[in-house]
Amino acid sequence: MRQPRDDDGKLPADPMDRATDVLVGAQQSVATDDEDDDVSGRLQIFGIGKSTFATVTLPGPGTFLIGRSRECTLRIDDASISRRHAALHVGDELEIEDLESRNGTHVAGNTLKPHERAKFTLGEIVTVGKISIIVQQRSSPLRPRRVWTHDEFEARLGEECARAERSGVPLALLRVQTPGAREQHVLEILSELLRQSDVIGIDGPEIHEVLLPDTPREQAIEVHERLESKLRERGITCSITRASFPQEARSSHALISRVTHQTKGGSRHEIVVRDPVMQNLHALAKRIAGSNIGVLILGETGVGKDVLAERIHAASARSGKPFLQINCAGFTETILESELFGHEKGSFTGAVAAKEGLLETAHGGTVFLDEIGDTPPATQAKLLRILEDGMMRRVGGLKARPIDVRFIAATNRDLEAEVVRGSFRRDLYFRLNGVTILVPPLRDRVVEIEPLVHLFAARAAADAGITVPKIEAQALDMLRSYSWPGNVRELRNVISRAVILAVDGKLGLSALPLEKMRTTLVSRAPTQRRTRSPSDPVSNTPAPMLVPRRPRRGEEEAEWIRRGLEMAGGNQTRAAKLLGISRRTLINRLADYGFERPRKDPDDDAS
Repeated sequence: MRQPRDDDGKLPADPMDRATDVLVGAQQSVATDDEDDDVSGRLQIFGIGKSTFATVTLPGPGTFLIGRSRECTLRIDDASISRRHAALHVGDELEIEDLESRNGTHVAGNTLKPHERAKFTLGEIVTVGKISIIVQQRSSPLRPRRVWTHDEFEARLGEECARAERSGVPLALLRVQTPGAREQHVLEILSELLRQSDVIGIDGPEIHEVLLPDTPREQAIEVHERLESKLRERGITCSITRASFPQEARSSHALISRVTHQTKGGSRHEIVVRDPVMQNLHALAKRIAGSNIGVLILGETGVGKDVLAERIHAASARSGKPFLQINCAGFTETILESELFGHEKGSFTGAVAAKEGLLETAHGGTVFLDEIGDTPPATQAKLLRILEDGMMRRVGGLKARPIDVRFIAATNRDLEAEVVRGSFRRDLYFRLNGVTILVPPLRDRVVEIEPLVHLFAARAAADAGITVPKIEAQALDMLRSYSWPGNVRELRNVISRAVILAVDGKLGLSALPLEKMRTTLVSRAPTQRRTRSPSDPVSNTPAPMLVPRRPRRGEEEAEWIRRGLEMAGGNQTRAAKLLGISRRTLINRLADYGFERPRKDPDDDAS
């Protein structure tokens, strides 16, 4: 125990009669409230330092001492703390009083004079010496900690970034990887060390996300180090990455990108590449990754264009730098320009301070412009300028700034048709279109459906905290047969729902949206005869078919036709449309393979 110092402060006039002794340090923190006491609605006070964590529950209103002395309510064994450092006054309001401490008491950036009192609020950070003090409401000692899904977590992070942008209050994001550890053990440690206001999310097996609202960068570093120390102390291997707002990123996308690509491996996506066409595309992506040539990725919505873009970035020399994904269709023209290029103070109503643009946060890395076809004309002109001379100017700014980023663009539109119509700049199109990659739809990659199903089922089960269900053969057949107009994204959503609806640990047909899947297959086919307009999504694929490519003559083709007839309920006209062949060809094949002629249907007569 440290010896008393000569700079001790004086006791307040009305010290509390009973003080609670708390053992503190990097190894242990124990609150000595009686186990049977009802602490519902009481306040808790935390002391948090680089190697120190102390906490105690306050019994009610009164005056409580903070310091190294055994007489203190919150006893903190740290060299920066005086024996009687400060007094906490709890009543209708919270006040902190400095007791002539050597290293000071600080509230809202102001250093208190000896015996000066300052008011503060629940959750606000007060600094005594080098220790952060926080007072919070303790609602229930048995209250379970909520764990957010990644989508929920990302939405909450976006809301907190918007709030931080308006208020100027910092925040931080942690990504915690614990390979081989039990999730419950990790969550116990996270719950023990984090505040109630902090948000815990899960981004897949053995990966947790932590949002630290109202947290300066220095404090986030302390939380990072304390958490890493505690996990390793418990025998858990871990890798933690961190990003702070606003120093290192100013948006949810940029924060997530930064913590993701500090991690070895670089990508949040587990990649399934089984189809030969996709294998060739990924091989091409690896070959072009080493250059700075522009890449334009085409394909229907949900096919995984972002996954391929990340693959290019991860294989490039920029892999250690940020990968920034921007959805150009997700913003109005004014907001998109401000987000991309930043703005100067006073450049428009509400611009109360200068703001760094997303492109600046990605300096040295890769920028993935998703839905580039939705970019407004004025923004197109600015992007072209960056591509041509590597300089950008903030909204309302006079001085251009050099910027080094590689652009990868993607769209589900026919950009050549957009150029002809005049809605997309021809010069920008040629700048972006150094290499064009067309990602085929999922219905053309049937071989990848089963491994994707197992992958998404494992993720969904981890999110829900349940055992991964067994995928029944009939369900897999249905999943392979569906045309997947929403592609991989739709498959992920269907499987996430099906995992929750699985019965007795088995994911069968009853867990799938059969009515929708069957209706989509039948009703989409007739629309394929119309001529595609320039605004239609890019697709080099014929009508949605039961099996994407017509197999060779023989047993494979016979099985292909049999499945088509089953899905069409025996209707020859519908089966032919599903299979992408004429009705006459279907009738000939039925005869060739000795099929019993299906029942005659009114639709067949009509055709």
